[in-house]
Amino acid sequence: MGFAPTPTMGRHSKQATCHPEYKHHAKGLCRFCYMSLKRAEYNKNPEYLRANTERSRKWKQDNPAKTDRISFNSHTKTKYGITFEQYEEMVSNQSGLCGLCGEPNKLKTRLHVDHNHSTGQIRKLLCHHCNTGLGGFFESVEKLSKAIEYLKSFEVINA
Repeated sequence: MGFAPTPTMGRHSKQATCHPEYKHHAKGLCRFCYMSLKRAEYNKNPEYLRANTERSRKWKQDNPAKTDRISFNSHTKTKYGITFEQYEEMVSNQSGLCGLCGEPNKLKTRLHVDHNHSTGQIRKLLCHHCNTGLGGFFESVEKLSKAIEYLKSFEVINA
């Protein structure tokens, strides 16, 4: 209903007992079967849904750092294929500085994972401004070169 489980393609060691070709999600089931089970439990007992939602909300409020880390880990793993620990290692290797301008991130947010949008290859971690700047030029060396020439044509020469 709405989504189908995806095959493991050999990336995960745990397999679902319901569908061995899919990865284990929870209670030994693939994501699709687990969500179907949860939906059935919620339909049988609406109070279960309310209590479960409230318990989850309270845990997130009581554990903001863990919630943030879990969310960020899920994002980096899904989008870039790296864990939070690998991200932290990259931050350490760059001394917490942007891989392009060499400055700390002025917005006090995490550095962004810069990657090639065609191949998915991770390059470095960039501050918000450098990341959006590169993205604004669609990673085009030609467009960036034209932008540099444009800026140089308006430089004030100090005599």
